Amino acid sequence: MKTRKGFRNADSILIKESRLSRLLCIFTLLFVATNAVAADLTVDVGNITSNRGNIVVTIYATEEDFLEDGLVTMIQPASPGRMALVFEGLTPGDYTASAHHDEDGDGEMDYFFGLPQEPYGFSNDARVMLAPPKYEDAVFAVGADGATVVANLVD
Repeated sequence: MKTRKGFRNADSILIKESRLSRLLCIFTLLFVATNAVAADLTVDVGNITSNRGNIVVTIYATEEDFLEDGLVTMIQPASPGRMALVFEGLTPGDYTASAHHDEDGDGEMDYFFGLPQEPYGFSNDARVMLAPPKYEDAVFAVGADGATVVANLVD
């Protein structure tokens, strides 16, 4: 009897170790799979005319959210010329971006009679014609290897 009980406990330990090994394997695979689909997006903001204030770039994940509800926003002190802002860990897919030079550093785009009073731009240099650009003009794809998109500021 003691021998059988000893085997039974040994079998029980082997089963527990086997389950633990499977769980560790599953968690490892999930971790690797999650990190494998994360990509970096570089937004190249151009035509920055001064070092006053901040450059503000917002990324939008869907057409419905475009210019309404940003997925993520990055704010960096302005530097004349061009700046590259890198958004890490995005899921590959379609996105849009808006950028503006918050010259007075108040955290908001300034308007006068509905017209922007600070330099602004959109991904793909989507044009503004008396209204914000169309989603189709600003959308770009971020693949598994990441992407770079240009947004030159206009006054």
